[in-house]
Amino acid sequence: MNLSYFTFGFCRYSENNYTEVISYFNEFLNKFPKEMSGLLDTVHFYVGNSYSFQNNLIKAEREYREAIRIKPDDAKANYTLKLLAENLWGLRSFLTR
Repeated sequence: MNLSYFTFGFCRYSENNYTEVISYFNEFLNKFPKEMSGLLDTVHFYVGNSYSFQNNLIKAEREYREAIRIKPDDAKANYTLKLLAENLWGLRSFLTR
């Protein structure tokens, strides 16, 4: 059943249904079996992307950081977090002018 949450999450991601992505992947994270721990960084990365697409950048940042905590050399998560930080910094600079 746990793998179903993972599979449904990716199906919803391909459909751009980010609310359901977050829901399915959070279910997976709440019930994941230890033998599937290699998927945790990937799940956090895609939850981060989903939050980002919903313009919830604070939660996106949290998810990217968790993916990096789990797998520090995760190139996708590191790169995406860097882009997010640059965008947030640019937005903050724009808003404080």
